Amino acid sequence: MAEFLDDGACEIVMNAMNKHCSLSEAITAYCCATVSHLAWSSVEMREFLGELGCCEIIVCCMAFHIGDPKVSEYGSGAVVNLSHENIENSYRLAAAGAIEIMAQLGNFGFNLRNSQSSIVASNTCLALAQMAEALNANKLLECGACELVLNLLKVHRKVDRVVESAVLALCAVASVSTKLRCILGDIDCCEVIVKILKRYDYIPTVTFKACETILHLSVSPGNIHKLIKAHAIDVMMVAFESRMIDTSVGCEICLGTFLNFCKYSTEEDIDKITYKLINMSISDLIRSMKSSNNMSKRCTELGNELLVILGVISPDDLLAEEKENDEAELHLKSSSTTDPSEANRVGDTFSGTAHATSHLSSIMYQLRRTSQELLGADISRLLNVHIDSHEIVENTPRENYNIYGHSAVKPAPAVERDQSVRPAAVNGHHNQNRNNQGPPMSNFHDKENNRKLLKAYDSRMQAPMRDDDDDDES
Repeated sequence: MAEFLDDGACEIVMNAMNKHCSLSEAITAYCCATVSHLAWSSVEMREFLGELGCCEIIVCCMAFHIGDPKVSEYGSGAVVNLSHENIENSYRLAAAGAIEIMAQLGNFGFNLRNSQSSIVASNTCLALAQMAEALNANKLLECGACELVLNLLKVHRKVDRVVESAVLALCAVASVSTKLRCILGDIDCCEVIVKILKRYDYIPTVTFKACETILHLSVSPGNIHKLIKAHAIDVMMVAFESRMIDTSVGCEICLGTFLNFCKYSTEEDIDKITYKLINMSISDLIRSMKSSNNMSKRCTELGNELLVILGVISPDDLLAEEKENDEAELHLKSSSTTDPSEANRVGDTFSGTAHATSHLSSIMYQLRRTSQELLGADISRLLNVHIDSHEIVENTPRENYNIYGHSAVKPAPAVERDQSVRPAAVNGHHNQNRNNQGPPMSNFHDKENNRKLLKAYDSRMQAPMRDDDDDDES
């Protein structure tokens, strides 16, 4: 490659394009293919070609031979590779009129009789995605980029390459301006993107970019009702649970979308959104996300804000939880500076408690989902257990549940009991919970009393239980 550049090969290609671009379609096509391969090779090569004036020459060549299949294929590929991760070349191409030329060139993608139509359609979407900047918003509006990309997606909906490129373009265009988002909502982009997310969930790029597109579209209040009507919440919850929850960026996208639904929706839709999110166990997913060590601070903030809006947790409880976490971190730091052995002990205890909390939260979430599938939604309320790093306090009887299946009364704090004497109030709690079909009250620190309560509850529910000796041995 070094000898190739030293011999002035790039300058020779530029001179050939300047001399023959208006005369020969074959020479123009192969020169565009050469530029495309050179720009694909490295970042430095893209910068060098941009400084030579390659961006302007490519746009001129495509304008001369707008209907030629080879020039359309190789020219659009050259535009994609020149603008890939190079903002300067993107500005050069946009200033030379590449957006308008690509809008005209993209019409070749509707020529299904030609085998290169899908390639041209994919390159057109990728080129528009990489040139979708705030400075080019008016050009994207005037050339009809929104309608072109959406129609190419509909025509080539069975081609994975075109679907992936079109979703990237829709995501980029929707992030530019409010006018473009409104236009996308008017041409049924909300319904189309939800269907694409549901159908192509096996392609990671399509899943992430489709969710991000819904995030941008939900910023406009006029699009929220269309997204709700298209069942966007149900589809995004499936994507959040299956794929998006594994990464910090995915959690930020999904939680940001749900927050936009709650903030910008009308009074008629807010009750439906709140009921649907709580009924689909969004609180369990957020708690599972917060227990992970890979999540960013922004994810935790978005999750807490969503829980407060939904009414799952009060602002006072949230402040108390944050204060408790800050004190634990401060104690851990102070221990590390004073006594290394003490720091290791505290760190092991803290990490072990966090691991146990995450494990228990995951188990309760799976039990609740399984019970909803097998026995209905009502039995899942029996498994609604509050878990934190210090104690396990089960929620109140069923009459204190609100319509969403969550406790409307804050549970009483755990109280230390004498191990040798069983309190008389236990029978009262037990009988009360039996009448309400709820689990017995328990105390995390009173193991012997807990075993008796659980044994009585399990016998009432006709479920097998291990002996006390097995529990002591374990």
